[in-house]
Amino acid sequence: MSPARVMAAKLSPQHFLPHCMIQDGDGGPAIPFKLWGFQRDVIRDIEDHARLIFLKARQLGLSWLTLAYILWLCSCNEGQTALILNRGLRESEELLERIKFMIKRLPPELKPVIVKENNEQIQFANGSRIFSLTATEYAGSGITAQFVMVDEWAKIKGIAKILVSLLPTLSAGGKLVGISTAVGYHNPFAKEWRRALDGKSRFFPVFIPWDAHPGRDEEWYQGKREELATERDLLQEYPKEWRDAFQLPGESVFRDEFDRQRHVTQQMPAPKSQWPKHRGIDFGFHHAIHLWAEIQGKRNVLVFAELHAEKETTVTMMQQVVARDAELGVKTGEAPAGCDPAGKAQMSVATESDHYTVERFGIPVVWEQVAPKDRVQQIKQLLKENRLLINSSCDFLIEALEQAQWAKAPAPQGSQSSEPTFKETYSKDGFYEHPLDTLGYLLITVFPVMGTPAAGKTTAPRGGGRKPYY
Repeated sequence: MSPARVMAAKLSPQHFLPHCMIQDGDGGPAIPFKLWGFQRDVIRDIEDHARLIFLKARQLGLSWLTLAYILWLCSCNEGQTALILNRGLRESEELLERIKFMIKRLPPELKPVIVKENNEQIQFANGSRIFSLTATEYAGSGITAQFVMVDEWAKIKGIAKILVSLLPTLSAGGKLVGISTAVGYHNPFAKEWRRALDGKSRFFPVFIPWDAHPGRDEEWYQGKREELATERDLLQEYPKEWRDAFQLPGESVFRDEFDRQRHVTQQMPAPKSQWPKHRGIDFGFHHAIHLWAEIQGKRNVLVFAELHAEKETTVTMMQQVVARDAELGVKTGEAPAGCDPAGKAQMSVATESDHYTVERFGIPVVWEQVAPKDRVQQIKQLLKENRLLINSSCDFLIEALEQAQWAKAPAPQGSQSSEPTFKETYSKDGFYEHPLDTLGYLLITVFPVMGTPAAGKTTAPRGGGRKPYY
């Protein structure tokens, strides 16, 4: 290499990375790191932003790219410290092995002098260090880093606490780069991604779709479609749009009925609308939900607002509900609430029932004791008939309709198959069940159905504390 090329490589990662050799696939041969267009953009993003969150399709070489950038930072600059975190010991050791793989194959003029090397770190003669550790709450404690890489962010347990402890380790001007494929909406990575999109986070969001790879075309994509079990698996692994990446794999309960194009709207009730308003309420300290709906012509339902009360009492939630009523132009006492039947029970001598609390705030309570599968069928029917519209502000409900998975039961005793069987309702996952339960309570009390109640008895149309209002 000429002295000019050596100097250019030491001064710029764009000139250094093409001198690196990377591995083509797992265990594949060493190949030159020829930067693609989007990879050059990523390097510029890293240089321009202190905090980056990358959402990506699979197998785009982003981890190799970031590791090569770290190698440049520490081998060509004195006194730098880089910290790499991954979810497990094997994964963190593998990332450090990739850096060692590149070091061994650098041109002699760029090869750094190593003074210490083990499974967790590499130290260079210029005083720079690279640590690769399992992501734990105290990983990197005591290390002052100029660069932190968090790989597979969405799959790291306890990442929220880890990030809190990491940020003080970054020296002034340090960088933090988080990289991940998505694993649904219900995790800290997804929340941080959406905060970044909304401009409410210090992280700059970058989405890299499947076709950023120059060797991929529609024929390649069709091949992947045939390899994977469902379309949702394909969307999660190889998204074209960022929202696709958050689809959970497998078959969702409302896959065949719910369509954002048909069922999500910007519509709100007209200011002088005379159509009656109705509510749905699901109680619970962790994820209490309140939905507002307009019942149009005793046939169509417009869900126009939602309140997700996290870690709040029923009283606190109802205070917020009444305040929102005023904002939405809803007359509190004229909009009944379809509620969880379990809420009529008094939890203790010292407390009032959830139903009583709702009524104390002036809201009439309606409830129907029906089996969960009846609520599912009610939702499905209205979606099929395009009688259910949901305002785009109701994020939690929309996500639940897209993401909720079928509940599973163990294989019947004596069955030759060990595969679980699917129930006729969605999984009680502690998250998406809540907005769906709320929607079900609302719809069942608006449009009563025949069916089997939760107790297992077949009855005539059932009424709770009051008759349904419509």
